[in-house]
Amino acid sequence: MVFLDEIKEIKQGEIICGVKISSNSPFMENGRLESYTYIEIMAQSIAAYAGNGEKIELGFLLSCRKMQIYKPFVSRSEERRVGKEC
Repeated sequence: MVFLDEIKEIKQGEIICGVKISSNSPFMENGRLESYTYIEIMAQSIAAYAGNGEKIELGFLLSCRKMQIYKPFVSRSEERRVGKEC
């Protein structure tokens, strides 16, 4: 499943992606997308950065340091910006 809707900004060492939370997402629980899905959204952002317009190969996110979660869930129909320094 693809979470990312668009790449808003990409530059050397950084990417910002847009994610629109749909009510038909299989990860929705009681109208909320819980924080455990954030790591997958981050992994997709990293893959988009790595691909940068080219075919993306299968990869694995093995660890994450200094991840900051400011909200434990996202409500239906919210739009979020996901940023990652690569």
